Amino acid sequence: MLCRWDVKAYDIGLLLAILDYVLDLMGFDSRFEECRFGRPARLYLKALVLKEVCKASLRYAESLSQTHLGVRIPKSTLHYWEVRHGDVVVGC
Repeated sequence: MLCRWDVKAYDIGLLLAILDYVLDLMGFDSRFEECRFGRPARLYLKALVLKEVCKASLRYAESLSQTHLGVRIPKSTLHYWEVRHGDVVVGC
């Protein structure tokens, strides 16, 4: 566990790498093939985790996804995944 004043605690690349590792260990891709938006569910989960870690609004999370994930995810889609599929994130 990193201390809150450690610089690595705010490294987005490290966060996304650890999230990939955890999702691989859980077998996340085998449970969710593709969602109705044509992108893997893993991408939306990464965007929502990024939003929560940065304590960003949905509008800012849209630009964060463009910057760090390379894909623009509209704020309406993020809101849909946040509200409708919150139990998926908790259940994992």
